[in-house]
Amino acid sequence: MKTLNQMLATQAGRHKEQTFLVHQGKTFCYAEMLHRAQLAAQALKQGSGVQEGSNVLLMLDNGPDFFAAFFGTLMAGGVPVPVGPKSSRDRIAYIAGDCCAPAVIVDREMQPPVADLNIDVSILDVEEITRDRGGATAGEIDPNSFPAPEAPAFIQYTSGSTGNSKGVVISHRAVLENIKAFSRRMGISGKGAVFSSMMPLYHDMGLIALGLAPLFLGAKLVLYRQEALSLYHWLAGINEHDVTITGAPNTLLHLATKVVSEPGDYNLSSLRMLICGSEPIHKGVLEQFETLFQARGKIKPAYGLAEIALCATITDVDAPYRVDPEGVVSCGTAIEDVQVSIRDDDGTPVEQPGEKGEIWIQSPALMSGYYGRETATAETVNDGYLLTGDLGYLDPDGRLYIVGRKKNMIVRGGEKFSPHDVEEIALRCKPVRAAAVVSCDMARTGSASVVMVLEISSKDAKDVGMLQQLSCTICKEAQEKAHYQPDIVMITSPRNIPVTPNGKLQHQAMRQQIAENTFPHTHCWQTSELPAMTENTGANNAVA
Repeated sequence: MKTLNQMLATQAGRHKEQTFLVHQGKTFCYAEMLHRAQLAAQALKQGSGVQEGSNVLLMLDNGPDFFAAFFGTLMAGGVPVPVGPKSSRDRIAYIAGDCCAPAVIVDREMQPPVADLNIDVSILDVEEITRDRGGATAGEIDPNSFPAPEAPAFIQYTSGSTGNSKGVVISHRAVLENIKAFSRRMGISGKGAVFSSMMPLYHDMGLIALGLAPLFLGAKLVLYRQEALSLYHWLAGINEHDVTITGAPNTLLHLATKVVSEPGDYNLSSLRMLICGSEPIHKGVLEQFETLFQARGKIKPAYGLAEIALCATITDVDAPYRVDPEGVVSCGTAIEDVQVSIRDDDGTPVEQPGEKGEIWIQSPALMSGYYGRETATAETVNDGYLLTGDLGYLDPDGRLYIVGRKKNMIVRGGEKFSPHDVEEIALRCKPVRAAAVVSCDMARTGSASVVMVLEISSKDAKDVGMLQQLSCTICKEAQEKAHYQPDIVMITSPRNIPVTPNGKLQHQAMRQQIAENTFPHTHCWQTSELPAMTENTGANNAVA
């Protein structure tokens, strides 16, 4: 199988009536998925404006319609561009304009705000383009219509967590190479494998590791929509469907530990692995989830980027994840044919294990480039290596540890510190739903200040004394363990900290809102003003 089109056609021929997808209580076999994709392809070729090489936005929730639209676009000669159906108007307009999309496929029930935008695109209803009118039938794909392996399979727009979103062009060869490599590494085959996911198919981890991988392997996928109740359905479905492989970002695991009142009601014993990635991983969150849901040994931290399709490193399936003395969780070792190199600021490889630097990745799944951005591509790819912008180190056994983003590091007294370390400390406190730490210029202090923002429920936000004590506790532990502490603490309501469509903290957006005094908050204190900090006022000066 050299292309995704060929993958679908081959697996539909092999498995025909075998279940590929379980969604909303309905099952869809392999042959049916191929048929639905052919219907979409046929409709796209008839007056939609989609031509050979056209980029087509897919604004669809998880479900069979996404797969039909995705593969239908490929069969029609187009290139799918997945976008979150609940994305902001600005993001939709930006992406549509950036990739020059002539069409967008939507679900009428979701009602994404496409019609309200002043953009020249054809709006196609996914229900209409997949309606069977007696046309194409399963198995009619002409093998000669398959694109070249180096042709674009899709364009994945980055989350924009550190700047403007860019379109990552991933070829058929790249995505298939990545799926092959991590499947072999984890010992996954179609026989007996059952995947489940509530991660969005418009994001690389949800699309590749938990969407395309089961199709590649001829396995079954239990898929949930992107909605609040899906967390409970996802947990319950692991036992119901004998799921062996699933995945979740740190944020979802943290949420489960906060909102699930009876974790003992959920049986995760069938799980062989829960892949955790796509954002910083917190040791405390993993430990809480493992304890509450009796999932010891099942969580497999991994590291990857959209620019290399998906996966670079992953924890061995038969080994527990490692944690270094500073509490940083290892993301495992490199998968097959991937090289991980730690570089100094001048690009020179570090000499010793344990030395920190920027992570450079060499992979056969390297992107073709950023869409329409030759300069940005040249700045990001050097001699076949991807300059990730992430900082980390390798231990003597080749395990990778991520310590932060270059652009987000906190600089105090000439030293660099990671916001991740203090966020980790804050997240271990029960009232804290989410936490973010940024350094920015504050009008009230007249200088660069480290600001810690804590999301607290409306009920807990009423207890000012408790919040002040909580802030002091976190600041003191931060000074002791992370060797710096915030200058300012802000308390805000849940969901005010800006995140990307896939849940990553947007430190840059956070920094800008605070600097412009537009960030919504209920309380704000300078650390030195907190009553319980008066006896420890020298702590701030120690790192100033």
